[in-house]
Amino acid sequence: MHFNYLLYFIFVLLIPTYTACSEESAKPEEEVIKFGKKILDISFEGIEMELPVQIDHDANTVTAFVVGSVEITQLIPSFELSAEAKIAPPAGVAYDFSTGMTFQVVAPDKTFKNYQVTVEKINNEIHAFKLLTKNNALPFAVREGSISEIAERQYEISVYIHHDDDIADLSTIVETNESSVVTPDPTTIKNYSQPVQYTVSDGKGNERKYKVLVHQTQEQTVTWQETAEFSGVDGIKMFTSNSSFRYNPDGTPMPFNAYAIKIDMSKGFKFVPYYNTTKGNMKVKEMVEDYSSKNSVMPLVGINAGYFGGSSSYSLLINNGEYLAGNIPQLSRSGSFFVTRGAFGHNSAMNFSADWVYTINPGVVYGYPNPSPNVDGETPQPKPTESFPSNGFVYDKINAVGGGPVLIRNGHIIEGYGYELFYDDIVRSIANRTAVGVTSTNELIIMVVDGRATYSAGVSLGDMARILKEDFACKDALNLDGGGSSTLIVNGQVYNRNSIDVGQRSVLTGLLIVKD
Repeated sequence: MHFNYLLYFIFVLLIPTYTACSEESAKPEEEVIKFGKKILDISFEGIEMELPVQIDHDANTVTAFVVGSVEITQLIPSFELSAEAKIAPPAGVAYDFSTGMTFQVVAPDKTFKNYQVTVEKINNEIHAFKLLTKNNALPFAVREGSISEIAERQYEISVYIHHDDDIADLSTIVETNESSVVTPDPTTIKNYSQPVQYTVSDGKGNERKYKVLVHQTQEQTVTWQETAEFSGVDGIKMFTSNSSFRYNPDGTPMPFNAYAIKIDMSKGFKFVPYYNTTKGNMKVKEMVEDYSSKNSVMPLVGINAGYFGGSSSYSLLINNGEYLAGNIPQLSRSGSFFVTRGAFGHNSAMNFSADWVYTINPGVVYGYPNPSPNVDGETPQPKPTESFPSNGFVYDKINAVGGGPVLIRNGHIIEGYGYELFYDDIVRSIANRTAVGVTSTNELIIMVVDGRATYSAGVSLGDMARILKEDFACKDALNLDGGGSSTLIVNGQVYNRNSIDVGQRSVLTGLLIVKD
């Protein structure tokens, strides 16, 4: 029994040692920590991805897709990386991705992996959408639409055109990348009375859809208010208007500020062309004051008249039967053209008209019921004579001012002004305007419109003609020099706001209305 007890005692003492040896032998080797060094995702500040990012960890490449209009030379990247990894060069800085760029992802254990990051453009978007109407005025002819996203890769384009544009006969201008494919073909004339759907593809199956909605603005009436400037003077009235009747491309009204004077020429008023050949260029107010000092009567109205360059008149001026200047006889465009341009005046019987005229010999002016049909880019027409253009007549006006283009003749609005060969800045712009016309009852109409200002955008020649005919019943009317030259003096004072705010421009010729 004593021996057995001793063995038991030894066994008990050895158990911890055995256990310890067993646990030591079972302990695994120390685990090696493995750190990741991957790019998991990429985005760019302020840029919406066109497709999911493609990442190939075997080839160490990252491809991001953006729309074709994105400027990729200044992209600011942001990365999602493996835990605790860092990237070089750092994120949050603008880089040029027009070529592939290498980024290095570094793990905490200093191991790293290089990725080639490429940004590809998907050319499936419309950058700009415009409709081309048949309106002669450039700002009205090209109407740009506003593009808004209504769902993923689905867009709506809203375009505003005017009440007098033919919505069923519009040309389309679509600006995309060269590699984009647009269907249906936008270069054909289309009817936009119903929405038109366009699909834009990059040719690889990536598409965007655009629905075009064309809104036609309602016709607005210009309203005129009579002023008190000529109260007590028989036969002359003045009107002003600030009625918006045209619209900007976004559908907001274009501001309008205009002045009209109606004069019954049977009441003893004088139509006085002014050309001070001794003093040269003068402000219209100075012309009024000069006339007043010489004749002891203050003109009631003064406006600028024809075109000029430096100290040379480019427009006809006849005063009390004396020929002082002629319309410019010849122009250099795509060739050398003998051009007939407009004039407005009255004969000894006080009959007014707008005509196309040409000085065929020094001081010998002929008028024509139609202009010489010169077209820039085509063969110039012959020099005008007594018989060309047809139905020519001796221009018998004793007082007349030249200018152009003719807006209305014999009750008909002139559609297009190409024959007079004015540049686009005159015939196709929205601008300050000065014009003179006459009604069938021999009432003279003078109109000045402010323009190129926040309070008045100005008008096109087409709108000027329509206002003169529809609102004031003009049978004949002529456009005069406009833009910064447009000036209206009433009772000796500067009246139109352009000339008040900006100041009068010195001009060479003017037109005064006088009552003795």
